[in-house]
Amino acid sequence: MKNRIARTIVGVTALIIVLLGVPLAIVTQRFYESRATVELQRSAAQAIAELTVPLDPAAIADAATEPDAPDDFSVYDRSGTKLYGTGPDRLDGDDADQLVVSSPITDRDTEVVVGTVRVSRPRSGIDAEVRRAWALMALAALGGLGVAIFIARWEAARLAAPIADLAARAERIGSGGYESAAAPTGVAELDTLATALAVSTQRLDELVTREREFSANASHQLRTPLAGLRVSLERGDVTAAAIEADRPAATVDHMLSLARDSLPVADLIALGPIVDAATGRWQQPYTTAGRQLDIVIDVELPAIRARRGSIDQAIDVLLDNSLRYGAGTTRVTARVAPGGVVVQVDDDGPGIEPARIESIFDRHDGTGTGIGLSLARTLVEADGGRLLLADADHAEFRMVFAASTNT
Repeated sequence: MKNRIARTIVGVTALIIVLLGVPLAIVTQRFYESRATVELQRSAAQAIAELTVPLDPAAIADAATEPDAPDDFSVYDRSGTKLYGTGPDRLDGDDADQLVVSSPITDRDTEVVVGTVRVSRPRSGIDAEVRRAWALMALAALGGLGVAIFIARWEAARLAAPIADLAARAERIGSGGYESAAAPTGVAELDTLATALAVSTQRLDELVTREREFSANASHQLRTPLAGLRVSLERGDVTAAAIEADRPAATVDHMLSLARDSLPVADLIALGPIVDAATGRWQQPYTTAGRQLDIVIDVELPAIRARRGSIDQAIDVLLDNSLRYGAGTTRVTARVAPGGVVVQVDDDGPGIEPARIESIFDRHDGTGTGIGLSLARTLVEADGGRLLLADADHAEFRMVFAASTNT
C-alpha cells in the first residue's frame, strides 16, 4: 500500500515534468535563437548607420573601425557581390552553420536600395547556450523529482499508517478485542472509516455482552425450575411436573427479552397471588433442607404496574439466596407501604458480612456466581421498582413498588 502510493505520486510528478519540460525546452531553444536574431538585426542597423552612399569599399573599411560599428559584418552591392567583409562572395550563398541576418541599404534621398548588410553568428554558440539552459532545466527537474520522492514517501507513510492501524484494529475485533475509537488522522475518509469501525465495535461489544449476560442469567435462573421439575418427577407428581416444565421456556424467553431490551409492556397486576405462587414453589426445597418458609401477605394490597415474569425471577433469586446462605426460618412479607407495596425477604441466618454490604449487588461478586442479586435488581428497576438491602444483620431485602393509580 505504502509503496503503491509513493510510486503513484512519483509517477505523476515525472509525467508532469515530461509534459511540461519538452515544450519548455523547445520554447527555450526558440528564445535563444530569437534573441540572437534580434542582436544581429541591431548590429546590422548599427553598420548601416555608419555607411555612406554611394558604397565605397575604402569608406566601408573606415566605417568598420568606428567604436560603435559591429565586430563583423559584410556589405554587398545591388547585384549581390561582396564589397567588404568576411562573408561569402555572393549574398545568396547558403551557410547552414551560421545564423544570418541581411538588411537593405537605402539611399536616404531617393530611398533606392543600393546594397545589403549581412551579419552572421555561428549556430554553435547559440546551441551551447541552449544546452546550458537545458542542463539547468534538467537539474531543476531532477531536484523537483527528488522533492517529489521525499514527499511521496512521507505522504505514503502518513496515509498508510492509519490504514494499517485500522486493519490491526479490525483483526483484534475479529479476535474478540474491543478498543476505543482511533485518534483523528486529519484524512476525512479515514476518519469516517475509523468512526464507523468504532461504532460497529461498540455495537458488537454490546451485543456480545448482552448475549453473555443472557447465557449467565439464563443458566442461573434455570436451576430453580429444573430443580423443581426433577423433584416433581422423582415424586411422580405428573401435574406438578407439567407445570414446572413450562417454567424453563418462560424463563429463557424473559431473560432473552431482557438481554435484547425487548421486555413486554408492564401490566397492572395483583402482587399477592404472584408472591403466594412463588413461595409455594419453594416450600418443598425448604422442607427438604429442614428449613421453614413463612409467608405473610396483606389482604388489601394495591395493584402495581410490573411484569409478572420479573417479579417471579426476583423472588426466586431472594429465596434461593436465603436457602443457600441463610439459616433458620425464612420470612416473606408482602405489605402495604405509604404510596406503594413492599415485598420483604429475611431469615435468621448470620446476615451479610460488613465488607460485602457495599458490593452485594455487584455482578460476579461474592462466594457464589454473583449473578442473582444483580439480575434481580435489574429486573425490579426495569419495572420501576427498587431492590435494596434493608438490614444486613438479618439479610433483609426489600422490593419496593409504587402503587398504580390506574384501574
